[in-house]
Amino acid sequence: LGFFLIPNLVMAIAKTDRFLWLNANVFLVATCLLFYILGMMTDRGRRQTFLLEKTLEQQATQDGLTGVANRRFFLELGSREFQRAQRYHKHLSLLLIDIDHFKRINDNYGHPIGDKAIIALTELICRVVRHTDIVGRIGGEEFAVLLTETDRTGAECVAERIRTAVTEMRLTMGGITIVFTVSIGGATLTADYKDMQHLIKTADDALYQAKGAGRNRVVIAKNGYD
Repeated sequence: LGFFLIPNLVMAIAKTDRFLWLNANVFLVATCLLFYILGMMTDRGRRQTFLLEKTLEQQATQDGLTGVANRRFFLELGSREFQRAQRYHKHLSLLLIDIDHFKRINDNYGHPIGDKAIIALTELICRVVRHTDIVGRIGGEEFAVLLTETDRTGAECVAERIRTAVTEMRLTMGGITIVFTVSIGGATLTADYKDMQHLIKTADDALYQAKGAGRNRVVIAKNGYD
């Protein structure tokens, strides 16, 4: 009388050379000294297929180091949000965030420290933005944040919060403590924009201006042609 699990149970499929790997949840019922086995079995093969599909889906949409959206998936989500914002006349802003002198970090301290900086920046960005916003890693040390229903003033405020928080952050690993800064370029949807790529190009130009002006600063474009 009782319940137990039989893992890795092998069952042959009648009149074939195939076998099923099963996990069996088994109940034992004692009646007149006879035991009946009432089992509910799940095909492990199906479960493994499901887990494999989920893993492949994550690999196709998530950045392997940080867990946020990868470039392809971010652009896909961004295009949907762009179309939605245009259709319903909603505010939409894009921030591009780049770690300043990231190559020096890797060269001077090694790639493990560089990876830690990327992960720490990801966590910081995700703490600052809302759960409705979209965060993606679109390059080695470059991130993109799509701020839904956010105008230019709101985007500049979020960007400054991120920039300031990064300057205050300290990373320690193996007795080494490093600090770094970020440059941020942004753009806000107006009637000037044709598509998501246009928004990205404008934000990228603003990022270039931020770096050219000395880095560790925020530049938000004023319209689709800045």
